[in-house]
Amino acid sequence: MTSTHDYLMFFTNTGKAYRIKAYEIPEAARTAKGTPVVNFLNLMQRERVTAVIPIKEFAEDKYLMGVTKNGIIKKTALSNFDTSRKAGLIAMNLKDDDQLIDIKQTTGNNNVIIVTKHGKCISFSEEDVRPMGRIAGGVRAIKLEGGDEVVSMELVEPGQEVEITEGKLPSSFYYTIEPAVAMSGNYSTPERLKSRKGIVKEVGETSRGYYVLAEFDE
Repeated sequence: MTSTHDYLMFFTNTGKAYRIKAYEIPEAARTAKGTPVVNFLNLMQRERVTAVIPIKEFAEDKYLMGVTKNGIIKKTALSNFDTSRKAGLIAMNLKDDDQLIDIKQTTGNNNVIIVTKHGKCISFSEEDVRPMGRIAGGVRAIKLEGGDEVVSMELVEPGQEVEITEGKLPSSFYYTIEPAVAMSGNYSTPERLKSRKGIVKEVGETSRGYYVLAEFDE
């Protein structure tokens, strides 16, 4: 939810950031198709939006945490983005074979969970990630095996439950992120993912906690 006078920060797969005022986007009915984002942003060819964050003010004590497909993470003070350029700002310097997967606004003491396509996950305190300048490249968050890649990042709290759902099947189970487990470098693969081949498609939030959606081979 946002106010018409808030800023909207758009982040793209190429690691760039754009900002506009919310009132610059025309209001539309619930069933309307909306307006193409290229009408507001000067996107390059094959550049696509991966995250949108409403910003009321660029506070000194707030941060942006971004993660890439290859498992690189970066934390930057929100105040570093208090400027506007028509061509966009560099939010994260990426290598040629990497892409920005997700970016979220944090308080400075959130916990982070990162999930990969092959079902690995890692949870750690964002305090373990030191703030960097806006054009820095970041540090490694998770070591990936061949063919694996990061698919999602969520902010969680110790003790929250994460639901693992096998594709569209009704069966699911929960595991809890305990404070003792939420340490940098200690990632785990849920037992059901160990015994079956599949890929994680998305991670999201429900009223009961966070879920991981995976598709498995028959």
